[in-house]
Amino acid sequence: MAKRHSILVVTDPTSEDQPAVRKAADFARRIDADLTLLACIFNSDIARAEWVTGEDLDKLRNAEIDRQFAVLEGMAAPLRGEGLSVSIKVSWDKPLHEAIVREALRIEPDFVVKDTHHHSAIARALFTNTDWHLIRDCPAPLWLVKSTRVPGHANVMAAIDPTHEHDQTAALDHRIIRTAQLFATMFEDRVDLVHIFEPPPAPVIGVFPTTAPATPAIDPELLDKARAAHENALQTLAAEGGFPAGQVHFREGNPSKELPAMAGELHADIVVMGAIARSALQRTIVGHTAETALDRFPCDVVIVKPDGFESPVAAIPPIYGHAEKTG
Repeated sequence: MAKRHSILVVTDPTSEDQPAVRKAADFARRIDADLTLLACIFNSDIARAEWVTGEDLDKLRNAEIDRQFAVLEGMAAPLRGEGLSVSIKVSWDKPLHEAIVREALRIEPDFVVKDTHHHSAIARALFTNTDWHLIRDCPAPLWLVKSTRVPGHANVMAAIDPTHEHDQTAALDHRIIRTAQLFATMFEDRVDLVHIFEPPPAPVIGVFPTTAPATPAIDPELLDKARAAHENALQTLAAEGGFPAGQVHFREGNPSKELPAMAGELHADIVVMGAIARSALQRTIVGHTAETALDRFPCDVVIVKPDGFESPVAAIPPIYGHAEKTG
């Protein structure tokens, strides 16, 4: 018997507005999926309180969990009334991104859905934001909701890298396309295939004399050859997928800037793109295109990983009074 579709929705305990719940519920209706509403909480004041221990500490922690559980029940009740299958879970766990990943590892959902907000320059510099950790570590496709509007139709943009210069497996592009086509089928709309060619940096050899230009020139012949290779790879992949010419787009520039610009030009409601695992040092220096471009996208973003991706997050939470409640 085939496994039912399931969607894990990360709720925001600090907000009355829950756009991720609305988007996920609409999608669940379309694909007949089970919903799990998740709230991850951790009150550090309670956790480190020196004046309360033992059973009293458990009571305080459980009271916090019960309050949030009641909030989730309020969200779930009208959805169940519409015939949706909805379960709820409150987890006393930290840090937030690891708590979310742990639940994703447990239930293996088709999607993890979470709302996202603009991130400060400091957060971007320090790479401490929950969304960026999820981009790197979440094993399931991650749907980061920006717009509160639930569209009747949805233009979908698939951002691919058919030359695989930054890809751990050539299968990632096909997974991006399959995911984009799922959204397009559910919303009865089209998929636009987009690839941004980023010119290779000019080689720097030795020490530049003081009279040399600040930016060394790239060999035009090599640049033309690289550009042609990228464009041919895009056209080959598009032909394999049966994409008409009007839905295939090639542009040159910085992907972190050009992909959001293309999403705006195409009036995309959803952008599907890939993310791969890198070392901690590479993350610090380079960062993923998905991370650096996230704030610039005018629409929802769905991040997929290569097949066989293994999250570095431990499936079992550390021991710090971990507790949970499900229903």
